Amino acid sequence: MVNNYERLKELLSGRDKVVINPDQPKDWEPGYIYTWVNHIQITQWENSITIIRMSKTWVRHIHTRKYVAVPSKEIVRVCENGKMFFTIKGKKSYKLDANAYVFASIARSLNACFNDRIVEPLTINEVAIANNARLADLLKYLPNHQVTNMFTLSSYIRSRIYKAYDQKGTGAAYKAILGINHKPLLAIAWSQPTIVQHLRRMLKEGVSADQLAHQLEKVHPWNLQACMTLTEIYPLAKAIKIFEKSKTNPEMYEVHDLVRIYKALQKMGVTIPLSFDVEYDHDLVSLEWNRRAREKESQIQLPVYPELEHKEGEWSFDSPKLGAELLDAGVNLHICVGSYIEYVAAKVKKVIIIRKDGKDFACLEIVNDRLCQAKLCRNRRVATHPELLALVLAWAERLKLTLDTPDVTTNHYLLIDEVE
Repeated sequence: MVNNYERLKELLSGRDKVVINPDQPKDWEPGYIYTWVNHIQITQWENSITIIRMSKTWVRHIHTRKYVAVPSKEIVRVCENGKMFFTIKGKKSYKLDANAYVFASIARSLNACFNDRIVEPLTINEVAIANNARLADLLKYLPNHQVTNMFTLSSYIRSRIYKAYDQKGTGAAYKAILGINHKPLLAIAWSQPTIVQHLRRMLKEGVSADQLAHQLEKVHPWNLQACMTLTEIYPLAKAIKIFEKSKTNPEMYEVHDLVRIYKALQKMGVTIPLSFDVEYDHDLVSLEWNRRAREKESQIQLPVYPELEHKEGEWSFDSPKLGAELLDAGVNLHICVGSYIEYVAAKVKKVIIIRKDGKDFACLEIVNDRLCQAKLCRNRRVATHPELLALVLAWAERLKLTLDTPDVTTNHYLLIDEVE
């Protein structure tokens, strides 16, 4: 891997600090799409070099829609031993993708200032390995050799793997993911890190490794996460039967919502008898949740987003004002949107109710400028309604939302980004 510390040290040439203040671009005015990097500072410390970059970017204000110049500041500390530490927006950052992106951007800024390749951008894998050399040996076990898959494991499981690696090497680390020596099940665990927590839970509950491996072989790898999530409330045999390779399987969001709402009702002391039919049970727990939540949550005030609202003919895209509107939409459309009240109130999610002639017709879920769900009655995809699909796509394009759901494409297996 490239030694950026030595390159930066060479740039400093014995100086303690180098400061660059690039001039403002001549055409830098509201609407200018590029970032103006207005300050770069490189400082030599005892065993590290710090890069500080300050910049400004034009952003539209969410309410006034006027352009505002938003400042940002990133700090990267490159240590002599290769480790790297990031501070983004005033907070220490441990997000590999964000750190790799910021370092690549800083590298471009530095190289542009000196008209030379001073610093080499690093991949996500390289940023991770710089801070944890063990990962170089563990990458071969991870899906697509991508280190980000390692961080889908809990911190406890990662610490067990690292401890085994330090004490006995790579082979011991490989087994530490489950704490057993069972080749077929270990292969499944490393190929699907997202289900490791469930595998460990089932082994702890007394399910044998042989039985677990044999049963999971019946499930397509794409469906393993949904299948194992379902085992939180369904017996293993029932979950496997639902997700057998030859069957049409329920979607992950439906399984996730069923498990989430069922467990929330359990905490309230309510036990729902399950039929072991995901669609039926999903509707059952959603209706029960709506019924019990109505008194408590119907009058909760929700944040309103006028910029997301739209009216076209008989169709209206409405931002709900009260929890009761989400509860009513959940009942009318037979979906679980009524359980989203606390997320909407906390501004974690945004929900838009689409109405036709004033009647609830569909719901859209937006998270961080990404359209995540677009559901008609009984969780049918908006893509199955051509007229509404055209309206939703035009609305999303106008708001510059990223389409992150198969609900708005006629190809069930592709996201709209890929179709485009």
